[in-house]
Amino acid sequence: AMVCANANHVVQKYIVVMKPSDCDFIAHELLQLGQTGVLKLARHKYGYRVLQRLLEHLHLHQVFGLCEILCKDAAALSAHRFGTYVIQDLLAYRATEFGSSITRQLCQYMADVC
Repeated sequence: AMVCANANHVVQKYIVVMKPSDCDFIAHELLQLGQTGVLKLARHKYGYRVLQRLLEHLHLHQVFGLCEILCKDAAALSAHRFGTYVIQDLLAYRATEFGSSITRQLCQYMADVC
């Protein structure tokens, strides 16, 4: 549903409208995809939006595992067409917890590129 042009809107709306505790199963299911699946979703033209809503509306303990996975690949995601929006939301909503890790990666990436 998260990679479907229409169904992803339903999942997003559910996340926005329902209580964070009612959305636990979504974060849990995404974690079951593993690192490869979560990163693939962050790069998907519809899937990245679901990750954004989760980062915006769920509590840290609910998305911590997802954040850790996303942080590990922050430099590559930030350079991706859709992944960049996930990293921007991670910085906007979870900067206290993950901002320094992302910043270090981006600085190292820039040093390698330049």
